[in-house]
Amino acid sequence: MYHYHAFGLNLLSQLPLTGPVSTTTGSRPDLVIEAGCIDYALPPVGSFPVFDYSAPGGTVMIWPGIAGFRITGPEKVVYKQYADSTDLLMPFALLGPVMAWVLHLRGKFLLHASAVEIDGGAVAFIGDKLAGKSTTAAAFVRAGYQMVTDDLLVLDLDAPDRLIVKPGYPQLKLTDGAAAAIPIKDAVAMPPVLANADKRQHMLRRFSTNPLPLRAVYVLDRGGDEPKILDLNFAARIEALARYNYVVRFEEAPFSQDERGRLFQQCAAIADNCSIGILQIPHALERLYQVEFLVRQNVIGH
Repeated sequence: MYHYHAFGLNLLSQLPLTGPVSTTTGSRPDLVIEAGCIDYALPPVGSFPVFDYSAPGGTVMIWPGIAGFRITGPEKVVYKQYADSTDLLMPFALLGPVMAWVLHLRGKFLLHASAVEIDGGAVAFIGDKLAGKSTTAAAFVRAGYQMVTDDLLVLDLDAPDRLIVKPGYPQLKLTDGAAAAIPIKDAVAMPPVLANADKRQHMLRRFSTNPLPLRAVYVLDRGGDEPKILDLNFAARIEALARYNYVVRFEEAPFSQDERGRLFQQCAAIADNCSIGILQIPHALERLYQVEFLVRQNVIGH
């Protein structure tokens, strides 16, 4: 069994995971990940992924050719690998949608976002697919800032007026073009997880390991030659947080009225206690240094 820490959780995993920070064996696990029977027929390779939120015994998620997972609750995940699957493929599902569902069960607020540390706080980038969340974060990492999380951002709202981001793990998912345009010293490019994947993981040496207050959230908008920051009103802030919430990926899940109400209340609390705006970024990657300067000025005032 392997011990890791990611997204604010101590993980005890039968599966070796590339990326998450290793911890000592004395840490009490918040989540146990073990191989076993998931009591669900694995569909043939080439089939569509399965997301069964009503399966007896807990939610089932299956990526044909990789593995099936049964999330029995917020403290345990059981997995069954396909015969030709490799351990390198497993984190693709486990540290993304599976982990997000576990954190959702724990009541955490989740954003589909990348985040970096600026002046002791987390600054998050959200936006549509291909908006440049990871690429923008990479520009900050190249400039000397530390990565907080990529793809999945976990926000603890135990105190509504204190928004705490739980670090993910030291990696960035970048296209080969973005990685070439924004080279990061000492980053290690991993082999593509899937043959048709447009991005690959880049493991980083610099990483922020401590929980951080959320300082700002920027909705990325590509266009124009000069970077700009535009403020959003309260209603637009809530709309953006709801639109780019990670659980939107689970659109077929039977969310209860209480869960939908909780999500709205969380969005309102964040909108009321955090700076949220639109960040217009230039098309040209070589001009992202201007974005880094503008955001720093906006966050800390100089």
